[in-house]
Amino acid sequence: MRPLCPPVLFLIALSCVISGCGGGGEANRWPVTITGLAIDGYLQNARACADLNLNFRCEPSEPSSTTDINGRFSIPVAVREPQDLQGLVVLIETSGETKDRDDAGLTFREAGRDPFVLATVVRAPEAGDLVASPLTTMVTVNAVPEDTSATRLQALPIERSSQLIRESLGLESDVDVLKLDVTGQADLQVTARFVSYMLGAIQRDTGPLDPTRMRSTVTLVLNYTLGRLNNGALPAEVVSALSGPAAGRT
Repeated sequence: MRPLCPPVLFLIALSCVISGCGGGGEANRWPVTITGLAIDGYLQNARACADLNLNFRCEPSEPSSTTDINGRFSIPVAVREPQDLQGLVVLIETSGETKDRDDAGLTFREAGRDPFVLATVVRAPEAGDLVASPLTTMVTVNAVPEDTSATRLQALPIERSSQLIRESLGLESDVDVLKLDVTGQADLQVTARFVSYMLGAIQRDTGPLDPTRMRSTVTLVLNYTLGRLNNGALPAEVVSALSGPAAGRT
């Protein structure tokens, strides 16, 4: 399995805000840019945001940007110190106007796809370019604490969750799921598409997902992947939804 990208594409622009140097309050913050890549196929025109309150929704007050034609995003945020980034969850919120490169130029609306939310996490300020994919979503959701007041993920749950997803998918021990580009890897793309399909379908039927319902969705996906349900075979309606032209979706 191949990691996504060269290290150190995660830009930490630590230039002092002149008006805040030596002072306190909101002015005393550092400008930081979080960069990364949104993948189902590569996702264009999706909203990327820093989930400051860990509710798995991009809110108007949260720093955000829009993914480009190659799925890349760049989110400007301000923090008191670089360590404040550690454990920060970043979301990719798709819409009817989002395009997946695998869908031959069609928007989600034109391709008949349900929008969904992907998630990933900043493990350290110097960790490199982020990847947000259905697989990173499974890792991130499984690491969310029970404490509803928490706004960051902790390092140990992230590592344990990464190991769980890696082993569940039969990946080598040195594979970093949070850096993995699944495009062009047929076996992993099936799982990734199943995750995004289920997240979209449940969001369509019940409204925006909170961490608890996202965790339930991830558990369902893992059960199918591990063969605990339906002998590991995807439901017929899912297979149909993933088997359309170009992207394998209708």
